[in-house]
Amino acid sequence: MTTVFITGASSGIGRETARYFSEKGWNVVATMRHPESRTTGLEGLANITLLHLDVLDRESITKAVVSALAKYGTIDVLVNNAG
Repeated sequence: MTTVFITGASSGIGRETARYFSEKGWNVVATMRHPESRTTGLEGLANITLLHLDVLDRESITKAVVSALAKYGTIDVLVNNAG
């Protein structure tokens, strides 16, 4: 199964891209600065994992990528939407 990693997925194009790929059956790693707020509308959708990532914080980038790889084994597509 294909895995897409999306930055800036809390709203707008990032959120709708995450929703689109989820509906197509892809694994989706939807990253955002505040995933704990749980108000993105992505909560509970099939194949979506919400992770913290701040593009200005190298440590959070590394943690998000490591978590995505641990869960899905690969990242096939990057949608760099943040900022």
